[in-house]
Amino acid sequence: MSIKNTIKVKENNALQTVNIEQFADEGFDNVDSKSLALPFLKVLGQLSPQVTQGDSNFIPDAKAGMIYNTVTDELYDGHKGITVIPCYYKLEYIEWKDRDKGAVAPVNVYPADSDIMSKTTRGDDGKDRLSNGNYVEETASHYVLICEEGSQSTALITMKSTQRKKSKKWNSMMMSLRAKKKDGKGFFRPAPFTQKYLLKTVLEKNNKGSWYGWEIEHQGAVGSEELMKTAYEFY
Repeated sequence: MSIKNTIKVKENNALQTVNIEQFADEGFDNVDSKSLALPFLKVLGQLSPQVTQGDSNFIPDAKAGMIYNTVTDELYDGHKGITVIPCYYKLEYIEWKDRDKGAVAPVNVYPADSDIMSKTTRGDDGKDRLSNGNYVEETASHYVLICEEGSQSTALITMKSTQRKKSKKWNSMMMSLRAKKKDGKGFFRPAPFTQKYLLKTVLEKNNKGSWYGWEIEHQGAVGSEELMKTAYEFY
C-alpha cells in the first residue's frame, strides 16, 4: 500500500499543498516489534470466514482461491498471483488444541531440532497427536517481501499439511540456483533475498476432497539495488 508524499489541505479557505515527506519516520518512538502485527498471506478456501456470508470476517469480494492479507484485508487474484522476495525461512513444530475446544493460539511451539514428533501417534483423523490429545503440525514459515507497483510490504506465509511439499520444493528451487561469478571463474549460490518469485494458487484434489494450494515460479534476480537492500534488512 502506498500514498502520495504530498497532501492538499485548506487553510483560510485557500488550497495549499503540504509535503509530508519532511516528517518521514517521525512519531514512531515507542513502536517496536512487539507493537506490530506481521501480516499473514493465506490462500482462501471454500470454508474460509472471508468467503462465508454471515461470518463477521466476511468480505464481499473474497472468493476461494484468492490470496488474503490478514492485516490489510487486501485480496490478490490467485490466478494472476503476487510477486514476493523470500527473506527468511524457519521450520517449527506447533502444538494445537482442537478447534471445538476453543483453540485460538498454539499451545506450544517447538524448534526444528525437537524430538516432539517421536512422542506422537497418528490419529484416525490423520493428525499426529500427543498423549494429552493435542496435535502437532510440522510448519514451515517463509518470511517474504511483497513487491507491488511502487511499494513493498512484509508478510509471513506458513505452509503445513498438504502444502509442506510446496515449501520443500520452494527451498529446493532456491538451493539449486547458480549465478556466474563476476570474474567468470565458476558459479555461486545467490542468497534467497536476491531473487523474485511469483506465487499463484491452484485447485488441488485427493480422495478426501479439494482445496486451493500454492504454485511457485522463479521470476529471476531482483533488479533494484534499493529493493534488494530492503529485502536484506528484513532478513
